[in-house]
Amino acid sequence: MTDPKPGAGKYLIIDEPFYRIGPGARVYLKDDHGAANAPQIGDVVRAKATAPDKEGDLLVEFNGLDFDIARETLLSVEAIIDAV
Repeated sequence: MTDPKPGAGKYLIIDEPFYRIGPGARVYLKDDHGAANAPQIGDVVRAKATAPDKEGDLLVEFNGLDFDIARETLLSVEAIIDAV
C-alpha cells in the first residue's frame, strides 16, 4: 500500500470563490445568503469530487460544509509541493 502524496486532494483558494449557475452567471460565496461560513482567499479546501461538473465547479469540503467552487479559483496543494 502506498501513502497518498502530501497535499493530495487539497486546494488553496487563490481568487474570490464563486460557483456558476448556467452559462456565464456567477454567484460569489460571500454573497450567497447561506454561505456565512464559506471559504475565502487563502483557505485550503478538500476535494470531494475527482473532476469539475459541467459548469466547471468542483465539489469541496470546508469546515464540514460542502461547496461548489469554480475550478479556476483553486490551486492544487499537491502541485505547489511538487514545484518546490
